[in-house]
Amino acid sequence: MTNGDWIRSLTDEELEKHIIHPCHNFKCGECPMKDGRGKCVAEAGQAIAMEWLESEYER
Repeated sequence: MTNGDWIRSLTDEELEKHIIHPCHNFKCGECPMKDGRGKCVAEAGQAIAMEWLESEYER
């Protein structure tokens, strides 16, 4: 399952928690929106975001 697949499987409540407001719900080290290098995908450019979406989900 890719990160994109994972996002598409989330409920509305999970989308709010994990995608829309991750900084309100997680410490940076626990955030599901970090790439393999520890960078915030929500604040990244398109190329990094697309790479993350296409990579394997690791949680």
